[in-house]
Amino acid sequence: MIKPSDKTVRGILDDSVRYIVPEYQRNFEWKKEHAEEFFEDVSAGNSYFGTLVFDVSKKQSEKEVFIVDGQQRLTTIFIFLAACRFRARAIKSTGQVNAIQTKLSFMNDTTGDSEIPKLEASPSIQDIFKETIVHNKWDGKTFNFTQKKREIAKIKPIYTFFVEKIGKFNREEIRDILEKLYDSSFVVIEIEETQEAFDIFERT
Repeated sequence: MIKPSDKTVRGILDDSVRYIVPEYQRNFEWKKEHAEEFFEDVSAGNSYFGTLVFDVSKKQSEKEVFIVDGQQRLTTIFIFLAACRFRARAIKSTGQVNAIQTKLSFMNDTTGDSEIPKLEASPSIQDIFKETIVHNKWDGKTFNFTQKKREIAKIKPIYTFFVEKIGKFNREEIRDILEKLYDSSFVVIEIEETQEAFDIFERT
């Protein structure tokens, strides 16, 4: 059964759901030019990011879904949020840092530590993604992982571009662009049968 619905980025990130890019999906392949277009769209406000297709037929619990279509955009949102977190930390806006982290990962209610990423990224970037983008202890600068150069090459140019674009933002400017991002929307389609998921993917 196909269940389309309109959903904001805020709603997607605030759901108690873990989004998983399955191994059969293509690699994360967005480049700097895609990041530039994404940033322009977010800056303009009220953006529509297209369709997300989720396969819920294989989920092991009510709190995880598999991404059939939309991993490039969803992954880029997470990278952008990490750049905003870095800028907020640089200007000592601790409240914003913590608020952004709750969008990136599930937090331990007792310790306040980041525990499980809300997005399990493509296997092509998964290790670096966990150690940097969604990790609340990452310094926002260091990509010293000598065995992961290919993964770094996929993430770092996009992350660096975002860091440069917001490199002079003050607290209010960070808040404003985050609000524009969170108010942007997708059409979300949930598929309960795997074949339907692939059919929808081919059509979209």
